[in-house]
Amino acid sequence: MKNYIRIEIRRALFNRITFLAILIGIICMVFGAENYLFDTTIKTDSVDLFRFAYSSGTSSILVLIAPILVCLPFSTSYLEEKQTYFYENIFIRINKIKYLVIKILVNGLVGGLIMSIILTISFIIFFIIKGWHINLDLANSLDLRNIYAYLCEVSPFAYVFFIIISSFFGGFTFATMSLSISTVIRNRYLASMFPFLFNILTGIFLVKINNLFYTVNFLDVSYFNINWFYIIIYELLLLTIFIGIFLHNGLKEGAEVED
Repeated sequence: MKNYIRIEIRRALFNRITFLAILIGIICMVFGAENYLFDTTIKTDSVDLFRFAYSSGTSSILVLIAPILVCLPFSTSYLEEKQTYFYENIFIRINKIKYLVIKILVNGLVGGLIMSIILTISFIIFFIIKGWHINLDLANSLDLRNIYAYLCEVSPFAYVFFIIISSFFGGFTFATMSLSISTVIRNRYLASMFPFLFNILTGIFLVKINNLFYTVNFLDVSYFNINWFYIIIYELLLLTIFIGIFLHNGLKEGAEVED
């Protein structure tokens, strides 16, 4: 089992699609900060650029396309394996429930790591170019009623670390959505697009009920200044639903294979 987990992680992380997704994400971050990246007339530091490039600036697009990027490497692997002899033979080596749980964990881990790696490398790039210092212009412009902006002022490093961690969980959730829905719609392209469409629809309809329901909060917790505890509860609720769908359909299909 441990060997199978290592093989799955290696297969999901070290491939061209994962590298491409990370590269696209970094390019999006750099593009989001390009107005201030090399401008010496405006006082900005690496934290300023990080905030602006990720979600605050008009050119920041990573939050928009991230639900697609985290799904590209591995979210349709279950669907692809079902179309080969691999799916029929894998249960000789491992039971169905372990296979499905490993698929959930590896897929979610890769989705989360893609976001974390993108943001970490981008911040390193910004740090090399702009350095690290508390920007008084930034501090004076912050809305201190926003707890995340306040955290950014008090401890910029803690703010960046917090955004990276929360984005990991967001990537995990969106990747799990895609994996789960692939057992329903059975189309890898639609499955990869589903989290993106789900995010857009929650921003159009569910946000009218409560800002919490807009799933962009999974990636950018400061978007509506909502307590992270409530965001995590919402994430866990959606994860429970989509994991339940995946396990139900996966076990049902596994039973069909045995028959």
